Amino acid sequence: MSDVSFVLVHLGPDPDKHVLKNIQYLRRNFPNPIVVITDNSKLELFSKDLGILVHVYVRSEETAKSLESFKGDLDFRDGFWFLTIERLIAFAEFQVSSLAVNLLHVESDVVLLNNFNPGFLIEEDKLWWTNVGDVYDCAALLFSPSPSNAHWLKTEIIKLLVSDPTITDMLALRRIKLHYGDLVSYFPSKLINYDAGSHLFDPLQFGMFLFGSDPRNLFGLIHRYVWWGEVGYQNVNISYSSNLKGELYVVKESRRYQLQNIHNHSKNLLLFGRFQRVIIWFFVLTSKVSVFSKIPSYRFSIPVLKSLLKNLTRFRKYPLILRTFLNITLKR
Repeated sequence: MSDVSFVLVHLGPDPDKHVLKNIQYLRRNFPNPIVVITDNSKLELFSKDLGILVHVYVRSEETAKSLESFKGDLDFRDGFWFLTIERLIAFAEFQVSSLAVNLLHVESDVVLLNNFNPGFLIEEDKLWWTNVGDVYDCAALLFSPSPSNAHWLKTEIIKLLVSDPTITDMLALRRIKLHYGDLVSYFPSKLINYDAGSHLFDPLQFGMFLFGSDPRNLFGLIHRYVWWGEVGYQNVNISYSSNLKGELYVVKESRRYQLQNIHNHSKNLLLFGRFQRVIIWFFVLTSKVSVFSKIPSYRFSIPVLKSLLKNLTRFRKYPLILRTFLNITLKR
C-alpha cells in the first residue's frame, strides 16, 4: 500500500507567504510525500529547492474550452473563483497522468495539526472531501484514491461548468455529492451523530470562528467569532480547548471533539511556525473576549487600501483635485 501523499495546488499570481510557509510546515512535520502543482515559476523554484516534487501545470485544450464560458465573478481577487475550480481540474489531471494513488489535496491555507493521521484513507476506494452545509462543500481536504476517481471527478466538474458557467468549486462539489451520494464520503465535520472523543475535520467554520476570516475580504481586518455555517454546525454552546501538546478541541455540552486540521482562513503565518501551540492556546484563551473580535492585519490592510484607492481613480465622476490626490498617494 502506498502512503497518502499531500498535494498543494497554486495557479496564477505569485503565491502569498502562507503558501510557502505551509509547504515548509508540511515538510518539517510529516513524513508523507508532498507534491506541488503550479504554473508559477517562483513557486516551482521554491519547492524544488526544498526537494519537493513539482508538477508544472499546463492548461489542456479541453480544459481551456470548458473554462471559456465561465461567467463567475472574475473581478474578485484576480479571478479567485476561476482559479479555485481550475485547481481541482489540475489536481485530477496530475493524478491521471502520473497514475498516482492515495492523493490528499490540502488547500494552501489549511493547517494539518500534529495529530493528523491520514492512514485510515489508504483502504478507501471513494472520493472524500469536506462539507460546509446544505449548499456548499469545500476542497479544504479532498482525497482521491486512484486515477479513475480523479478522471471521473474532472469529467463531472467539466459537465457542471458547461451547464452552469457561474458555478464555483464549492457549489460543484456539493452538487456532485447530492447527485452521486454513494460515490463520495465526507470527512466528519458535524457535531451530531458522533461520540465524544471523535475526530473532527475543519471544512471552514471552526477555523474561521476561532482564528478569523481572510482580511483581504474585509479591508485588512480579521473578523473573529463570526459563525459561517449551516444546519448541524451552529455555534450554540460551543467552546474550544487546547493542551500543551497543541491538540485543539471543540467542546459542546461537556463533550470534546478533537480537530485534525485548521482552515486558516485569516492566513495567520504563526500557525505554520514553531510556536503553533502557543498561538493556538492564545486564540482559545481569547475566544470569549469581544475586544479581540476584530484584529487589523497590517500585512494585508495596506495592499487592500492601495487597491481600493486605485479602483476609485477609475471613476471620472470624482473631481480632478481628488483624482490627482489619489494618484499621488498611490505613487508613494
